[in-house]
Amino acid sequence: MTMKSNKYIVILLIMISLFGVKSCKETEENETNLPYLFRPVGIKLDIKKTNVKISWYEVANAKGYNIQISTDSLLFENLVVNDTVLTTSYEVELGGGLTYSLRIKAIGESSDKDSKFNVYGLFTTGTENLFEGYNQVMTSFGTFSIKWAPNSSVTNIVIKSEGQQDKVIEISAEEAQSGTKTVSNLTNGTYTIEIYNNQFKRGSVTVKVEGDYVMNPGDTLSKAISAIKDGGTILVKPGNYNVGSAALSISKSIKIKGFNPDSLPVFYMDAAASNTTNMLTIATTSRLNYIIFENISFNGYRGLDPSGMIGYIFNQGSECNVGKIMFDNCIIQHVGRTPLRVKDPGNKVIDTVIFNKCLIFDIGNESTYAIINNNITGGFINNIFITNSTFNNFAGSIILHNSNNSKSVLIENCTFNDISTSGASGTSIRYIVDYNTYIVENTLNVNNCIFGRTPRQYTEGIRTGAGTALTIKGSYCTSDYKDNNSPTITYSIIGYLNAYSGTYSDLWVDPNNNDFHFKDKSFAGKSSTGDPRWRE
Repeated sequence: MTMKSNKYIVILLIMISLFGVKSCKETEENETNLPYLFRPVGIKLDIKKTNVKISWYEVANAKGYNIQISTDSLLFENLVVNDTVLTTSYEVELGGGLTYSLRIKAIGESSDKDSKFNVYGLFTTGTENLFEGYNQVMTSFGTFSIKWAPNSSVTNIVIKSEGQQDKVIEISAEEAQSGTKTVSNLTNGTYTIEIYNNQFKRGSVTVKVEGDYVMNPGDTLSKAISAIKDGGTILVKPGNYNVGSAALSISKSIKIKGFNPDSLPVFYMDAAASNTTNMLTIATTSRLNYIIFENISFNGYRGLDPSGMIGYIFNQGSECNVGKIMFDNCIIQHVGRTPLRVKDPGNKVIDTVIFNKCLIFDIGNESTYAIINNNITGGFINNIFITNSTFNNFAGSIILHNSNNSKSVLIENCTFNDISTSGASGTSIRYIVDYNTYIVENTLNVNNCIFGRTPRQYTEGIRTGAGTALTIKGSYCTSDYKDNNSPTITYSIIGYLNAYSGTYSDLWVDPNNNDFHFKDKSFAGKSSTGDPRWRE
């Protein structure tokens, strides 16, 4: 290569270098002097149920940011948020369980300097129900105390009922803070109550307005029953109510309901009643659709004196035909024999018996009767549902129905402890459920239950005829549950239960005083088994 050639190469390199410097400077000048701002990037969402926190990176020279949220799919025609902020974050409360579109743009000194929108895309909020965990309490005829999570962002409720125009009622700041609103002038019927934060629904609950007669402390149950028609509902305010010294006869379909599920009225019998007296009976040859007790506490102490108990709630000896007997959210305590017994010759048909959300304890310790006791040839209980309940310290079985078939039995989400205690039973074998050779024609299901201590040696499991389909799922027993120590071990269910290595007192906080919250936080079934009211 000649010296002349080298000279040209050097000149060319210098020109390229100068051009490159100029180009870089021009690029920098163009980027900082664009006709509009860059779009916001790095958009992040933190969604907790209906609360949405949005953040993004700062845009140079931006005077603010425009956030748009829409309920249509990226069309941004149905905006629920169209807001401007000065910072790089935004927080909003939206409706639950809905899908939204989000986009953000940077705002310049003038509208022509604004950036294009950066479309984040779609996101979905979590579901919520502010009413969950709160009881809706009927305080008088047509009046409800509506309760929800306090200190929530809410503006109004909407009351809906079939055939009626929706009613919108505003919520004051004080009511929003307390989580309580009183709603009046409701006629008997079923209503859906929805709660909103402006246009966003934050929960719904169904309430039933009912009642034909109100009992106040000092009123008698016999007078109330006489005053209502067949199919009527008696509403009972909190307090103590003496039913009398002899069994009160029921001859009509009836519902007896405490106003407040958190403060149950107490029914008891006079001190003059005996240890064989029953509180209630069904009138001879009655044909009733139902007898329902809701939010009622039955105390078997005579005159509320712990020195003596009555024998029964029902001790049915006369012929009858009843569609349903139901105890819902009731307490039954200190009954010397049993809450429900069918006895004596003659046909007594109860199609369905239900115990739901009940606490039943100190039962049968003056006898060996079961919680549901039917051992006569003329007695028929076709369907038995025992659900979401706690049973503690009872002398006999859960069910004794050993002279006829049943159609179905469901025992689900229940806590049992001190099952088949000594009582007066001596060395007689007591079964958890006893059908002897009779069967449950469809299925006998035991689901998600916990069985605690069985103090007696002579306790066995579930005895039924060979034709019963027995299913046990998701249930546990403590180490002091024993149904296989009697001389004949034929009907044990312990092999179908998940074993908990500790005793009943290791598992629960204070079972001797009916506190079945879990003391052992490592218990595998703490969120899925037993009465749901004790779960974590």
